[in-house]
Amino acid sequence: MSDRELLELAAKAAGLETGHPMNAERLALDPPVDSLLVMRFGELVSTAWNPLKDDGHALRLASHLGLNIEWFINQQFVMVRRGEIGENIGWVDDALRHGALRKAITVVAAEIGRAMP
Repeated sequence: MSDRELLELAAKAAGLETGHPMNAERLALDPPVDSLLVMRFGELVSTAWNPLKDDGHALRLASHLGLNIEWFINQQFVMVRRGEIGENIGWVDDALRHGALRKAITVVAAEIGRAMP
């Protein structure tokens, strides 16, 4: 699954709307913009929503979805889950630890979004 698909499904899980025409325009740019313009109930939430890169977006996503986060520092991985849906992401350098958490949150959120009608 591409990062763009992850973002769109994660946004769906969070109740965010991604159908704004600007998102299609951004995707057509070279290089494509790696964030989404998202709305909720017709109100602008963010013009650059990307929980894969933004700690605040990832934390709000995890909080909104009630995700469980468990760190395994010695084994260098983080587990994020909700119910039967879960993801483990590892890192090789402590500087990459936050990125692993953002990725795991976004992947779990995307799986929740995929399961929604």
